Amino acid sequence: MKLPRLFVACLAALAALLTGCAMPPTSGVVRLYDGVFKARDEAQAMAFCRIDGAPIRFLTEPRGDALPGDGVLFRCD
Repeated sequence: MKLPRLFVACLAALAALLTGCAMPPTSGVVRLYDGVFKARDEAQAMAFCRIDGAPIRFLTEPRGDALPGDGVLFRCD
C-alpha cells in the first residue's frame, strides 16, 4: 500500500516540529559553574539576566583590546 505524498510530507513536517520543540533554546550563554555564566558580549549577558529581571554583575572587566571571541563572565544576582 502506497501512502499519498501529501500524507508523508505532513508526517515529516510533524516529526520535525516535535523534534524542534523538544530541543532546548539556544541563547549563546554558557553556564560555567556555581551561577557563573559566559556570554559573547555585554549586551547578550544583560539580555540573559533581563529575562528573569535579575540585576547583572560582571566578573570580568571589559577591555578595549579584548578579542571578540573572549566573551564576558557574569552572574545574575
